[in-house]
Amino acid sequence: MPRQIISIKLSSSFPCEAGALFMAALAYPNHCGLRDQFFRAICRHEVLTRALKDDDYQTTPQLIPPAIFLDRHDKVTSVLRKGIERLRGRLVATVTVLFPYLGQVEVNGKIITIKELSETALTFLGWSSGSSSNVISKVWVDTRAVAHVATVDVLRRLTNFPNVPFELCPEASLVAQLIEASENVRQQIGTIKHRQHSRPLIMQDDMIEFVGE
Repeated sequence: MPRQIISIKLSSSFPCEAGALFMAALAYPNHCGLRDQFFRAICRHEVLTRALKDDDYQTTPQLIPPAIFLDRHDKVTSVLRKGIERLRGRLVATVTVLFPYLGQVEVNGKIITIKELSETALTFLGWSSGSSSNVISKVWVDTRAVAHVATVDVLRRLTNFPNVPFELCPEASLVAQLIEASENVRQQIGTIKHRQHSRPLIMQDDMIEFVGE
């Protein structure tokens, strides 16, 4: 089966589109309906948050897709909460399952061990080291398709930890960088062998290819 490709428009007239779609695809790689709902919820949240903080944004015409306001407020709140939980779960599963295979990595110019990285990442993601391994294993099944994207997202979040809160909608320029980095990581992950047998931990074509347009 050919690998799935997700295209993201980086030059959209609606600034939230690229970042919201990137995060929605990371949270729901294999569920288009839930991905679309989360995408709309992120966009709506970002627009309303900015309007509250920026008087000029609030009082001047903006190119905003009407579709992001079609869902009821209570539904959007629920979709946003569940999507954030799923997104955190993807990142935690990646840190827990994949990172032990990566050796050492560089964060902020400093080489750190995977143990140090994992402990910091789990703290940032609000996950206890004693949390159920069954939950992680269940989330990992779908996470494999976006493990490369989750890897670069965790690393870039740790670069700014603890000064930057958990955000949902990176700017299009950052999305472009994450897409490029994730493609390199996707190829590297495809060469990693499972420790208990000789098969690849994740087949390269089983990971979604993200393409910026």
